[in-house]
Amino acid sequence: MFCLLAFMGQNFSWGDEPLGLPKVTHPSGAAPSEKQIALGKQLYFDPRLSRDSTISCASCHDPKKGFSNGETFATGVRNQVGGRNSPTVINTAFQRFQFWDGRAGTLEEQALGPIQNPIEMDMTLEEVVKRLNG
Repeated sequence: MFCLLAFMGQNFSWGDEPLGLPKVTHPSGAAPSEKQIALGKQLYFDPRLSRDSTISCASCHDPKKGFSNGETFATGVRNQVGGRNSPTVINTAFQRFQFWDGRAGTLEEQALGPIQNPIEMDMTLEEVVKRLNG
C-alpha cells in the first residue's frame, strides 16, 4: 500500500478517502510516513525481489496499464505463465479479501504471496532480506 500512495501525487491526504468507501485502516494504527511510502515505491519497482531478478511488482501491476498487466495471463520468473491475469491494485485497500480467490485477508498477507509463489517471483522471505541487505 505504501507504494501506491507514492503514485497519488501531492494532493493526497489521509482524510481524502473517496465518498462512499470506508476509512482505510492501517495495521500499526498510524498512517505510513513519507519514508515508508518512498520505500514502498522503491520495492514495488525492484526486480531483486524475484529469483532471476527479472520480475518486480510493477511487472504485473504496471502503472501505465491501470496497475494491471493488460494480458490474459501473468508471466513470472523464467517466463513461466500463470493461470490468471493480474488484477489491478487500485482500491485494494477497500477490498475485504485479496487475490482472485480471496485467500489473503489483508494487503500485508497478499504482499507475501507473489514473492513466494514459484511461478511469480520464486523467492523465500529469508532470501529477499539477504539480497536486499547484500
